[in-house]
Amino acid sequence: MVYCISNTMNMNIKQLNILLLLISCWNLPGGSCKKVCKFNDLRRSNEWYFNKYSLSKARGCTEIDHITIVAESFIGEDAITDIYTLDILSTVTIVTGYVNVYLYGTGSNSVSQDLYKLDFMYELREILGQEKSPVEGWYNVPLLVGYVPKLKYLGLRKLEKVNVEVQIKYNPELQLLGLWNLFDVNEIKITNNPKLSYLGLRESGFTRINAAYIHDNPKLCFLELELSAILGAMLGKMYEMKFYNNGVNCPDCVCRAHYCWGDAAEKCLKCPKYQLDGECVNS
Repeated sequence: MVYCISNTMNMNIKQLNILLLLISCWNLPGGSCKKVCKFNDLRRSNEWYFNKYSLSKARGCTEIDHITIVAESFIGEDAITDIYTLDILSTVTIVTGYVNVYLYGTGSNSVSQDLYKLDFMYELREILGQEKSPVEGWYNVPLLVGYVPKLKYLGLRKLEKVNVEVQIKYNPELQLLGLWNLFDVNEIKITNNPKLSYLGLRESGFTRINAAYIHDNPKLCFLELELSAILGAMLGKMYEMKFYNNGVNCPDCVCRAHYCWGDAAEKCLKCPKYQLDGECVNS
C-alpha cells in the first residue's frame, strides 16, 4: 500500500493527525485503527479538562472517556494558545462518557474567541454517557455546548447517537446546529441562543427521542415546519415537549418562505425560485 502526500508542509493539524493514525495502522490485522484512551492517563495533577499538555498525549485516539473544553483550558502554563491544537481530537469517533464545551468566563482576549465551529470533533459518531463529569451541575450532561462566544455552527456532521441528553444553550453567535445525522437521543434541549435561526437536524427524523425542550431562540422562525418533518412518528411517543419564545424576531430575507440560517441571501438553505452563484434570486 502506497500513500503519496504532495506537500505535507501545508497540512493542518487535523490532516496530519489522520495521516499519522493511518501510518500507525498499516500493519495491524484487518487494517484496524482503534486506539482507546483514558483521560486519567493523559493528564497531570488534578486537571479535569483538556489543555495543551493533555492534548499532546491524545494524538491518534479513536475512543476516549470524555472531551472537556472549558475556560480553564485556555489559562495558565499549559493553556491552549492555538485553536487548531484541538484538531488533535479529530480522530475520535466514540466518547464513552461526555463531551463538554462550556466556555463561561473566558476573556475577550482568549484564543477561545477563535472557536467558530466544533469541527475538531469532525469524526465523532457516538457519545455513550457511561461516565459523568467529576464537576457537579451542568457538566453532568453527555453533550453540553454553552457560552461559546463566537460559535456559529456546531460542525458535528457525523454524530449519530447521544445516550441521555443534549444541551445547546447560551451561545450568543450560534446560527445553525447542523446535526444532520443525529437519529438516536433521549432528550434534546436547545435554549437561549439569540441568533439561532435553523436547527439543521436529520430530515428523515429520529428513531428515538423521548423529550424536546426548545425555547427562547428568538430567530428560530421555522420551528414548527422543521419539527413536523424531523419528529414525525415520534410525536405521539414523546413524554414531554416544550416549545416557546421562538421565532419572535425573524429575518426578512429573500428566502423567508423557506429555510434560512441568517439574514443574507447566501444563507438560504432552499431557494423559492432560482439560485445564482450560491445565492437565492427572484429571476
